[in-house]
Amino acid sequence: GTGFRHDVHQPFHNREDPGVADGTRPLVQHRTLTYTWLPPFCARLQIHWLEAGVTKSIMFLVRPEDDETCHVVQLISRNDLGGDPVAIDRAREFEDAVFAEDRSMLEGSGERSLPLDLRDEVHLRTDRPTVELRRRLAMLVS
Repeated sequence: GTGFRHDVHQPFHNREDPGVADGTRPLVQHRTLTYTWLPPFCARLQIHWLEAGVTKSIMFLVRPEDDETCHVVQLISRNDLGGDPVAIDRAREFEDAVFAEDRSMLEGSGERSLPLDLRDEVHLRTDRPTVELRRRLAMLVS
């Protein structure tokens, strides 16, 4: 009842697609990003690279520890590594680096809570999904 989904469709340059290197697929391809929020503590991002037939799913599970800290678990599945241990290690290193950058940015902001009163910030049209998330979190809190 509190969850919602947001889909984004976009063209992009798929430089990592082996089909681009061998000329069987174009460089400019299409992907769909599906963001699913299950407030208060779960979010999922699914990325579908349409021409390459690749899907990656990232789930974030958050467990609050106190008013200012939380524990985050990130689960990732993808269908393009073929069980190759080297490819799996490279993918894990990449995802760990992205997560570390995100965590560093959040921790460096100095803010320890998520403002739920939408009047506390200025929002643009591109903020619609996060505005909706905050609205639903505020409903849960009240």
